[in-house]
Amino acid sequence: MINYKQQSKDFFSQLSKLDLDNIRMPSFTKDYLKNLLKQQTYFIDVFAFVVKNAIENTNFTPNEIRLLDFGAGNGLVSFFAKFCGIQHVVVCDVRPAFIEAIKQLSIHLDIYIDDYIIGDEQHVLKYYQKETNKPNICIGTDVIEHVYSVEKLILILREINPSITLVFSTASVFDNWFKKQTLYKLMYKDEHIGYNTFGDNEDGNLFAGQPFFAVRSQIIQKHEPSFTTAQVNHLALCTRGLHQKDIIKTIDKYKKTNIYPPKPLHKYNTCNPITSSFTEQMITHLQYKNIFTASNYTFKSVNGFYNTYNTLLKKAFYTLANIWLNYFKINYLGRIIAPFVVLISKPK
Repeated sequence: MINYKQQSKDFFSQLSKLDLDNIRMPSFTKDYLKNLLKQQTYFIDVFAFVVKNAIENTNFTPNEIRLLDFGAGNGLVSFFAKFCGIQHVVVCDVRPAFIEAIKQLSIHLDIYIDDYIIGDEQHVLKYYQKETNKPNICIGTDVIEHVYSVEKLILILREINPSITLVFSTASVFDNWFKKQTLYKLMYKDEHIGYNTFGDNEDGNLFAGQPFFAVRSQIIQKHEPSFTTAQVNHLALCTRGLHQKDIIKTIDKYKKTNIYPPKPLHKYNTCNPITSSFTEQMITHLQYKNIFTASNYTFKSVNGFYNTYNTLLKKAFYTLANIWLNYFKINYLGRIIAPFVVLISKPK
């Protein structure tokens, strides 16, 4: 029986002893880790919560688990999983800098990851086509809201292992009105003002940092120079949330039919047309349920908790909020204030 609370404290203590200034890591990955450590054990508690839900929703012991950490970032979830006794862990991230950071941290923590994948779900599929040790659990923390096609991700993971359990945490909680308004402002900024390229893997991207609307407009204008400004603007509006390849397909269809595509159903959801990464895609609980069940998965969500390592007033408020969240752990009354949720799916 794993004591996750104690393991969180012990793992945080081990992390805190690292002399990060003397570890050769890309600067933004180091800054990201330092910011997490400022939150005391909160983020480790979150990672522990994810790992706990993953283990408790399988019939495997830690020794039997083969874990894929999808969108690993600095790899803290993977390190914590290893710290708890999970024997086989593979990490994946689209950004080479984070993979390099994980390798360096692995040395200094003396916790070793079994293998590394640089890329997206297609690279994961290609990797496991050559591997006999298929993952039986996939974990992703704060990544599913950025994935271009959640449906495609699930299908690929099921192709790798039809019996894989999926556990994703996300802070893009649609039912939390306050969280939603904050994320809508961020989406608006990326769409109309410009986005922060800090840490992005966009070497050679001439559009890096530009507003997504402007990028789509340039893609459309380049593909069909004869379009009027009005046509370009309307198509740029209608193609919000599409990757460059899908934008071009939409343009070609419009040229054949002379009928504009429908405007996106969601008012704010937007993605980088070059990298296809969503800013923070807001997906409702019902939509997630439909996506997972359509792939023949069971689905449930568990509400997260707030950081009580704070000022006295905030600590009191968040402590009360956490009592509410613990009582309404798996339903809407918890989600309306939840800072994050954990999505758990198993094959039927």
